[in-house]
Amino acid sequence: MGGDDSRFSFRLLKKQVSIGQVLDAYGLTKSLTARGEQLYGPCPVHGGDNPTAFRVDLRQGMWRCFTVCGGGDSVELVRRIEDCGYAEAARHLCRLAHTEPSTPAPCDRGHRSAAKFRPFQHRIRLNPRVPFLQRHKGVTVSTASSFEAGCTDRSVFLRGTVAVRLHDLQGHALGYCGRRLQHSEIARSGKWRFPRGFAKSECLYNAHRAAAARAGGIVVVECPWAVMRLAQAGIPGAVALLGTNQYRVCRALVRQAA
Repeated sequence: MGGDDSRFSFRLLKKQVSIGQVLDAYGLTKSLTARGEQLYGPCPVHGGDNPTAFRVDLRQGMWRCFTVCGGGDSVELVRRIEDCGYAEAARHLCRLAHTEPSTPAPCDRGHRSAAKFRPFQHRIRLNPRVPFLQRHKGVTVSTASSFEAGCTDRSVFLRGTVAVRLHDLQGHALGYCGRRLQHSEIARSGKWRFPRGFAKSECLYNAHRAAAARAGGIVVVECPWAVMRLAQAGIPGAVALLGTNQYRVCRALVRQAA
């Protein structure tokens, strides 16, 4: 493989982060079907809909799109997903290597059940100038930027959504969720797309920021856009439920944040 960066060893990175773990980290395995050591489904790289066009050999660590994308190893997969060069792909793999648990990912064991969430700590550059936010939700460009919300074409998982960055109560980055924009996708899969294995009932949006304003009380709303609008109105102590049926857990999180 050409284009190697002397600061990185791709051979070592591929040993540390399997192709299955790359797919898991980007939330792509949920669209794939497991059959032994093989995964297949629509190509997540170019967003195709052919259910057998994309194949992954977990044992060999190789993937292939039989329509337009070609194929390669985990490094090439990251390059295609991120639309980046080899050096940047190596940096992405380094970040995954530092956050991956030592146990194999679920798809590495040949099945998709009991998926375990893995935080994605890398920052994705988002465009905060989105008609959905400014025209429909009343969220200004500066507010969207400060809350790390917007659109991107650099992530397959977030493509076609308005992305929002998620954090735990201590402010550690967890990754991103995306609000779908296409009505057909919303009807089929719901408004929000969350990372594989992410327990939305255990996360309270904006709790790490609201904790600093707890003396003035905590306001609980339903969605991140309401949190942003309240911040614009001078009310920083707002948090949002990511699951409207999880009041017991969210009350406990509110008490912890306060």
